Amino acid sequence: MKEPALSRGIRNSGRPQTEILSNFVRNPAASRPSQVKLLSMCRFRFRALIHRRWSCALLAAGYLICFAFTPNAIPQDAKPHPPNEPTGIEHHAWAKFGVGSWKLVRISKEMFGTDGKLETMTIQEGKITLTGVKGNRFTLQEEITLEVAGKRFKSATRIIERGLNNETEGQTVTSKSLGKGRVVICRREYPSQVHEIIVSDAKSNRVSKVYYSPEVQPFILKRETTYTDKTGKQPNYVATVEVLAVDMPHRVLTEVKPSVHTKTVHTKGNRTMVTLEVSCQNVPGHIVAHTAKQVGPNGRLIERSTLELLDYNVASKQAGARGLGRPRRLGKRRLYGNPR
Repeated sequence: MKEPALSRGIRNSGRPQTEILSNFVRNPAASRPSQVKLLSMCRFRFRALIHRRWSCALLAAGYLICFAFTPNAIPQDAKPHPPNEPTGIEHHAWAKFGVGSWKLVRISKEMFGTDGKLETMTIQEGKITLTGVKGNRFTLQEEITLEVAGKRFKSATRIIERGLNNETEGQTVTSKSLGKGRVVICRREYPSQVHEIIVSDAKSNRVSKVYYSPEVQPFILKRETTYTDKTGKQPNYVATVEVLAVDMPHRVLTEVKPSVHTKTVHTKGNRTMVTLEVSCQNVPGHIVAHTAKQVGPNGRLIERSTLELLDYNVASKQAGARGLGRPRRLGKRRLYGNPR
């Protein structure tokens, strides 16, 4: 292999390499002209190489930034909404992600009899995949595997199509601003914009009072919902969702991520369901864990359940950007018990 000119010049000088280099640093003029020329030439080439590499790196960074901020980050056919109205895709738990994003969860449920004893216990694994976003509507595919008494049953795949306010086909959505409000979380006050959102069809009305803050996740800090039929004589159910804590650390698979803790109280007839949820904005569907219980008259326990995240995947929205649209696997699936 041919030896570099600089090495040959130093080796042929008959002096130690460290001595020649140190002398050159102290007094370049005292060194041999050929050595000075070689060192100057190598230094020039080295600087040119560094400049070229930095130029390529900056060009690549600029390329990524351009694609990151292109308008395609939000579907082009999405209808614009007022900036202070909490119905945008950018805040939605599913529609803001790329098509193909999914999550896998496990739900354990226990049912109790009138005597308070455990009667049945079921475990179900559900994979939910975002299969489409068009306009202000999105489509999910749900695959459920149910485990009862040690036997597993796979249910038929279900397709769910909803609007950004969870409205179904044929339902209309109207909203109006109710002015300014405030929400107190952990003794801190958050200014909010209050909106009334009504989802209705020929048979029912669902009226929600929403406290929205564009400055803090999860943006909707409180929601009060009343669902009635068209007679309006008596609510079919009443639900309240309120944020208990924000920016809380929570382990999501192998990473610790900021999360939000919320409490939902859902009352229908003489039964009340209380759910404590942990949600993360970076996970499709947001919810990564929950505990829930349903009680009847006199506080009798009827049902309780837990939810845990097993795995998830976020698909890029830049599907046509020279390979940038490949899905990113963000975690490894956790296995519980014996592998199946």
